[in-house]
Amino acid sequence: MKTNKIVFLDFDGVLVLYGHKADSRCVDALNHIVKRTGAKIVVSSAWRFGYSVEELRELLQKWGVVGDVIDKTPAIMRGPYLERIERGKEIADYLKLEPKDTKYAILDDDPYSQVVVHEKLVDSLVRTDARVGLTFKHAEKAINLLQ
Repeated sequence: MKTNKIVFLDFDGVLVLYGHKADSRCVDALNHIVKRTGAKIVVSSAWRFGYSVEELRELLQKWGVVGDVIDKTPAIMRGPYLERIERGKEIADYLKLEPKDTKYAILDDDPYSQVVVHEKLVDSLVRTDARVGLTFKHAEKAINLLQ
């Protein structure tokens, strides 16, 4: 039986370093993960608000991402501001609907991310530096989580 593999993808600080376009080196690192593992992409970034899955897929393809965007996490917010996103709970809720043997890696730069409060998720977090984004060193950690 084939195990499901998912990359939960934040954009800012992972792929996008400045402005509204992905850094090509970060895209190369993400593509390395996808090619080596066959993982599918679920967008967990705040960029998912106001975009359909198809629009997110098209945006990532425009940036050069080769991975298949299959979904986005549900939106759970406390208060009216996006910085109050409960990313960890959103990912945990998403995983409840996946098979128990699903392997996953969470690519995120937020040092205050709600991911860290979920003990189940913290070991699958690949935290990037927002000034550098996703590197091949991060990619190798994600690949190890997905295999």
